[in-house]
Amino acid sequence: HPLITRTLNIEEAQNKGDYSYVHRTQGVDFSVSKKHMRLGLAILDRLFKALAAQEFEVVIDSPQYGRTGTFARKGRDHCAIRLDEIHEKVPHEPTATEKLDQARYGTTPTKTDSVPTGNFTLSPGGKVDLRSEEAFTASLNKSIASIAEQVEQARKSREEREQRERRAAERQRLIREEEERVKACQNS
Repeated sequence: HPLITRTLNIEEAQNKGDYSYVHRTQGVDFSVSKKHMRLGLAILDRLFKALAAQEFEVVIDSPQYGRTGTFARKGRDHCAIRLDEIHEKVPHEPTATEKLDQARYGTTPTKTDSVPTGNFTLSPGGKVDLRSEEAFTASLNKSIASIAEQVEQARKSREEREQRERRAAERQRLIREEEERVKACQNS
């Protein structure tokens, strides 16, 4: 998918630190370790292609003053998409510098470290199962169903809002007409 290629190019150009994070206005919205970046982008690539097959457009957007991010869009309605790598807490092993600082200044090193696991969560959709192709496809299908449901809900909400706005505008028009009619009667 073109957004994946764009994100990969940005990420490789930045190539700093142990964690992969591309600003949402430039590439897809994801947060994974450098070690698992290509796997994370491969997951999103499969998702985006599956969404395109169901006539969704995947875009980077900032809808109506909202947070810029990656969205699946169908018509005027959309749903945010994000991939995150799951982390686990492990006991922290103090470094030599931390031990020296602790002895000198009485500082306390952190108790745990957050370590990336290589497991992922799609939002919406939940945990991505990478144990087999069938399990992965089921994870993608669950995410696609959740996206379709959220886009449909967004469509219904938008249509209800537009209908309320039309009724309010019609009421205002009738009130203005009545006020004008009253004025005309008073002036005659």
